[in-house]
Amino acid sequence: MASALASTIAEEAHGEAIVLLGHSLGGTLSLLLASGNFGFTPESVHAVGIKVTWSDKDLATFARLRVRDSRVFATPQEALAQHARYAGLAPDADSDLLQGGIIRIKDGWRAAMDLQCFAVEPPDMPTLMQEACMPVHLACGSEDSLVSIDELRQFDPAAHQFSGAGHNAMVETPADVWRWFDETYSGWRVHL
Repeated sequence: MASALASTIAEEAHGEAIVLLGHSLGGTLSLLLASGNFGFTPESVHAVGIKVTWSDKDLATFARLRVRDSRVFATPQEALAQHARYAGLAPDADSDLLQGGIIRIKDGWRAAMDLQCFAVEPPDMPTLMQEACMPVHLACGSEDSLVSIDELRQFDPAAHQFSGAGHNAMVETPADVWRWFDETYSGWRVHL
């Protein structure tokens, strides 16, 4: 996944500086890319909600999810509720960011997520952090049920916590995520 993502990023960047802001699995992929072993070296990496502690139960749950067939729904609203659940949000979550998460198919609507994305392995955080060749900034929501600030601070003593946010801080508190990103990335200044 990191290789495919890297080639797309490098192609789109056209030689411009690259700064990565990833969430959950995207945060883990950003950390993999932080090694500089994928054809480019980002200026910095910012990762929100990386699950760093995995139990056997967690792994079994993800294994079950990845072999499920995608459910087909009669309405886009039902598919959107399923997409929100897959993303770790309440089924009635209201965000424009969710709208791209469903697709129309012959028999109705379904969540667009490929359930194979649940075929994950726990990240080797010590190695990922050690191999990063640029600044890495970690964060999570204070109500994130998948990772705690104490777990992240084992790897980034300055890890940030978004007050009141769960696993999807970029949906639940987008201004706070942007402010944190702006404060931790020294390449520009953005005033909100």
